[in-house]
Amino acid sequence: YLGLYTLGKIRHLLPMFADAGVHFVSTFEPNEGDITLGEARKLYGRKFCILGNFDCVILARGTVEDARKETLRCLREGMGPGGYILITGDEVPADAKLDNLKVMVETVEKHGRY
Repeated sequence: YLGLYTLGKIRHLLPMFADAGVHFVSTFEPNEGDITLGEARKLYGRKFCILGNFDCVILARGTVEDARKETLRCLREGMGPGGYILITGDEVPADAKLDNLKVMVETVEKHGRY
């Protein structure tokens, strides 16, 4: 399988990725990008699997409820034809809170199957 990891503004690259036949594209950054996860799903969801775009800042600075809501947002926008894998939009911060990571995993296990 061929996958591409990208950062930043990637909207203009997505048609080329789809035409090239890549199998998955990561990452749709929530704060730095120029296309939302939901838009990418609608436009390219049948062309390649989408990976992204949990806002990693929430892992360090958010509450457990913030992390749960962000996970649900990603699942709601990302799941669909072609597949979706929830990953952080960039990194896992060194100061990420364990409880936020746990609720992310628990929420995916409960709601992330289709």
